[in-house]
Amino acid sequence: LSSNRLTDKGTAVLAAVLAKPGSSLTSLSLAENKLGRRFMRSLADGLQRNTSLLTLDLHHGSLSDRDAMELGPALDANAVLQELNLAWNDVRDLGGVALAKGLEL
Repeated sequence: LSSNRLTDKGTAVLAAVLAKPGSSLTSLSLAENKLGRRFMRSLADGLQRNTSLLTLDLHHGSLSDRDAMELGPALDANAVLQELNLAWNDVRDLGGVALAKGLEL
């Protein structure tokens, strides 16, 4: 689904799919979409419950420190995600710290 014009409504549905028990989705690319703050909250909630997603590509998604701060705790709760691409976003020190805390073992 990269390089599309997904809206908050569409991305919220995707995040809900991630949260469903038994989801078999193992890879998701939302690269080059303008992902909104509402999506990041939904995504974080879905990732906390997800047990199948191995790869998540959010590069060039217009993400900020605040978005990364939503994502950090979800990464801490998720035990299966192996690859996360956040290249070409506007994540800086605060967001980086939140992500690092979420990735601590």
